[in-house]
Amino acid sequence: MKLKEWLGTRYPRFYFKLLLSRSYLSIPVRSSLIRRYLAGTHQPKLQLGAGRNHMSGWLNSDYFAKHPKFIYINVCHPFPLPDDVFERVYSEHMIEHIPQKSGQFMLNECFRVMKSGARIRIETPDLEKISNLYSTRDQLESHRYIQWHHQEFADKTHAPTICFAINSIMRNWDHCFLYDEEMLRQALERAGFVNIQRHSWGQTHDPEFQNISQRRGVAATEFETLAMEAAKP
Repeated sequence: MKLKEWLGTRYPRFYFKLLLSRSYLSIPVRSSLIRRYLAGTHQPKLQLGAGRNHMSGWLNSDYFAKHPKFIYINVCHPFPLPDDVFERVYSEHMIEHIPQKSGQFMLNECFRVMKSGARIRIETPDLEKISNLYSTRDQLESHRYIQWHHQEFADKTHAPTICFAINSIMRNWDHCFLYDEEMLRQALERAGFVNIQRHSWGQTHDPEFQNISQRRGVAATEFETLAMEAAKP
């Protein structure tokens, strides 16, 4: 086991503080990295909450920045980015990690930094689909989802249950607020976005959003993911 994996498992709070300290240390060079990126591309694209998903041609940002390939952005605060610059914004399974008011603030900031006509794609767990497990438990996809949570995260002292699966998706990974389509659509509308459309995971009409997910290897992704795309007028 690598040192960082061992630290993350044994001492998660210390590990995250260590990662965050690295993010803070990257702040003095952040402005120059942003200027260099914007000067070197004709189609600026911003990824928020990149995790390990470094995408070529994008400005990749994360709360835990992996300098120099990633810049530190805390989406709960004003983005260190100019107005009306980006043609695409992408955020995958990140907005659920911040409170609802912060999520609205994030979308407002996305709107600010995007050009007119630019497009955004938000992916996040679908609370409606997860809540409906009780009525869809006999469907194959739901059954597999329940089994996956049990296999990956349960202590195996009980049989697979919907209760555990729902608690797992709500409580694990520091999730703060889960959206359904209605709530995410409202948040996008409040930020000013138009032409809001729902897509299945991995599906889009926009070539810039094709095959960019970092969660292709996660078995539960296709079942649980709500994907919404919208445009800035």
